[in-house]
Amino acid sequence: MKYNKNAVILDAQPLFGELLALMLEKYELFKFVKTFNHKSELIQFLIERGDEEIYVFVDYYLEGDSGLSILSEARRLNRFAKVLFITNASSPYVLKNIQLAKPDAIISKNCSLDAITQALYASSIKSFYMDPYLQDLLDAKEDTDAGYEVLTVRETEILNYFAQGLSVLETAQRTFLSKHTIVSHRRNIMAKTKTNSIGQLLMLAKEKELI
Repeated sequence: MKYNKNAVILDAQPLFGELLALMLEKYELFKFVKTFNHKSELIQFLIERGDEEIYVFVDYYLEGDSGLSILSEARRLNRFAKVLFITNASSPYVLKNIQLAKPDAIISKNCSLDAITQALYASSIKSFYMDPYLQDLLDAKEDTDAGYEVLTVRETEILNYFAQGLSVLETAQRTFLSKHTIVSHRRNIMAKTKTNSIGQLLMLAKEKELI
């Protein structure tokens, strides 16, 4: 099935992004496919193409960020955007975080071409698609994860800034929020993850593969 649309790819591993683009072009799934290495480039592209339906392939793991922020930005800038996560994330906790952000699809980087075409078709009819392999991981969610609440997109963004070593003030400046709001978010994140310090929080985030 050929989609008379455009696709863009943002991945922390440029080589994977290029290989994915080559595959999508080889099977003529889109009019054209463009890859980006930086979030700012993708955002600028979406601003320029705000009235076009665009399929956005994005990984959860980006340098100093998570793909969840791309999801919310893409939809804010382009109401026709279809956001598909194609990721090597395997943690059920991370997959649940992605799922609750309501992307159009979640696909494993090890998936087949058939899985990609199924995801594209589901997206075109406004139906969510989850790669069966990732769904199995999610269904096998460990009981130890049951006590942790899923973080919001904003909380995940702030967690990534903390992981970079940014202070409350620096995080507030990056997110255009007040220091009090950042402190409130930090409190909520720690309550959801049942941690008592930033050190514990970052250790848990690494264990659950959030960062």
